[in-house]
Amino acid sequence: MHSSIVDLTGDPLVDIEIGLGLGDTGSKTVKEGGTVVGITYPVSPPGFSFVLTSDGAILTKLNPFLESGKIKPINDPKGPFPFSKVVDAFSHLETGRAIGKVVIYPIP
Repeated sequence: MHSSIVDLTGDPLVDIEIGLGLGDTGSKTVKEGGTVVGITYPVSPPGFSFVLTSDGAILTKLNPFLESGKIKPINDPKGPFPFSKVVDAFSHLETGRAIGKVVIYPIP
């Protein structure tokens, strides 16, 4: 996709990118302040999707909710895993039974 954009426009960065299964490529090919629209398949089992942003204004607005505890991450109850057990953490992910985030911490 990225090489197609460069071939068509001569510019490696675009204002908007729309596509199926963009993954990380969308955020790498869009200009600062641009928009990425991803088209995905229905989430299975039923769940929700989320949007990744590095927009400072949005993160500043979100911070009070995190600090007050109104928004809490869901961390897997088997963790956190020390870095020395990183293989165990990934094995747990591969079982498909992980709940929420599997946390690995680097400092004992």
